[in-house]
Amino acid sequence: MKQVHDYVKPRDNLQMVALLTKIDRASQIAKTIPEMLISQELCTAIEQISGNVQLPVNCIFAMKNYHREMDSDPAIGWLILYTFRSLLDRLLDIHERLRLEKVVHT
Repeated sequence: MKQVHDYVKPRDNLQMVALLTKIDRASQIAKTIPEMLISQELCTAIEQISGNVQLPVNCIFAMKNYHREMDSDPAIGWLILYTFRSLLDRLLDIHERLRLEKVVHT
C-alpha cells in the first residue's frame, strides 16, 4: 500500500481509495449491514488504515463479500452500488478537472 500511496501522492489527477472487504468479520456482535457499518471494530479498522497509509477516512469504503450468501440481501447490493457510485463520481470529477486543465493550457 505504501508503494501505491507514494506513486499516487505527487499526481494531482489521481486519488487513492481503499476497499475494505469482509466487514462481517470485523465484529462478533453486528449481524446486519447497518450494524456492521457503525460497529466500533470496523471504525477502528478504518482509522488504522487511514493512519497507516495516510488516506482520508472518506476514501475508505467498507464492503461485505457475498460470494457465499444463499439469498441476496438488498443491504449488500445497496452498499456495493453506493461504493461504485462514489468511485464513479470521483472519476468524473478527475475527468472534468483534466478537461478544464486542457482547455486552460490550449
